[in-house]
Amino acid sequence: MRNQGVYLYRAKRLIIFGTWFGLAKKTALTQLTRVKIDIGTDQDEVWKIDVKKVSAQMPETVRRRVKSLIQTIGAPSRKVYRRRGARLTSPTVYPVWNRTENGEKTTYSINTEHPVLKNFREGLDEENQKQFDSLIALIGAMLPTEALFYDMSNNAESISATALESEDFSRNARTFFAALKQFKNDEESLDTMRTIEPYQTRWNETLAALGIEEQ
Repeated sequence: MRNQGVYLYRAKRLIIFGTWFGLAKKTALTQLTRVKIDIGTDQDEVWKIDVKKVSAQMPETVRRRVKSLIQTIGAPSRKVYRRRGARLTSPTVYPVWNRTENGEKTTYSINTEHPVLKNFREGLDEENQKQFDSLIALIGAMLPTEALFYDMSNNAESISATALESEDFSRNARTFFAALKQFKNDEESLDTMRTIEPYQTRWNETLAALGIEEQ
């Protein structure tokens, strides 16, 4: 994300990179964006290039033009991440979190229909189900949106989710597989798990947890 922004070349030699020249903030949604500007040696005065060729000031006419284009420039990057967000909430990938848009407001809530959560809840008696529902509601309401926004804006690459320990992962994989088998056969259940996280990136461990040897 730190490398997004304008890459300024002077006579095809890179002198400044990864800056928006104060025109925009670096955000996770535009972190895939790069803009190349190549100026000639006769533009040093206009761009206020210093003697060491390590600093410059974007001329006002260029600033106005680039500022008007920033939304267009960042569109492909934003589109990629919005597609990722759409996949996150697709019912075919069994998301733990639901993403709901209502006008300009976007809400994240825990997906209580997730097979693992639903299976666990159904194994409880009525009183414990109520306590479970209250607990899930509390966790969903305490999503640290401000902290996430700050961290994503400053260093998105440093953010990661806590990985499941091996024992927890194995138990989760078995529960999820059993839940899928209620409406899919073994092969279809495995095909589903192969394409979603956390099983996709830990596939060998998933198969071991299920006691399956893949042919």
